[in-house]
Order: sequence, then structure tokens, then C-alpha cells
Amino acid sequence: MPGAVVFVVAMVFVVPVAVMLGGAIWSAAFGWLGSADADAHPAEHAS
Repeated sequence: MPGAVVFVVAMVFVVPVAVMLGGAIWSAAFGWLGSADADAHPAEHAS
């Protein structure tokens, strides 16, 4: 039974934090990679 309690606590507290941190790192990485050469292609997103 203690193993189930540890598992539930991990699922409730650890997993959401890990998902949010992973998403933040993912977004930061792709934002950085996408903006690295943004000045080289100024006409692509011009409206």
C-alpha cells in the first residue's frame, strides 16, 4: 500500500511539474532556434 501512495503523490505533484518544465524548455529551445536566423528572412512573414 505505501507504494501506491508514493505513486499517487508522484503522479499528482511531480509529473505535472515535469511536464510544465519540459514544455517551457521545449518552447524556449524552439523560440531560440526560430529567432536565430529571423533577420536573414525578413520577407517570409511580411504581410
